[in-house]
Amino acid sequence: MSLDFFILQKLNWLVFQNRYFDLSVIFFAKYLAYVLVIVAGLLVLLKRKKLFAFAVVLSPTLASLATLFLRLLHQRQRPFYNDSVNLLFAHSESAAFPSLHSSFFFALSTAVLLYNKKAGVCFFIASSFMILARVIAGLHWPGDVLFGAGLGILCGLLVNLVVKKYTIKGGE
Repeated sequence: MSLDFFILQKLNWLVFQNRYFDLSVIFFAKYLAYVLVIVAGLLVLLKRKKLFAFAVVLSPTLASLATLFLRLLHQRQRPFYNDSVNLLFAHSESAAFPSLHSSFFFALSTAVLLYNKKAGVCFFIASSFMILARVIAGLHWPGDVLFGAGLGILCGLLVNLVVKKYTIKGGE
């Protein structure tokens, strides 16, 4: 038994045990993404800094493109194809590795963190709840979300590096 499958089973057995827990997992796995995008948009409007707006848009975009490219190279089925996984809600039959949610929202969290520490920490915590919920719900393997998170952080740092390198000091 692989470590991925072992961890998934230990988390996924929690599904269908408690209605309120299931509803919480559904919210974090499915709907928290919308909340984070709206809050990021509000932060961009409030900060009114072009570089911040650029980073908030480009970091998740780069992470998403990298994820889609990696999915072309490695087609991994989602865990719910296995009969021993409880699927909490319906999902498309797209590839699982790496997790698009993880890469997108950890790239966004990194971009926010580099411009606003407190908000960035909140984004990282929320993104962590999201990816944990996606594993509990049976949508992803733990390795999918961990690799996606690392990819997202890397993309966020890369965008920040490029933005800082090609920006004249004080030219915000």
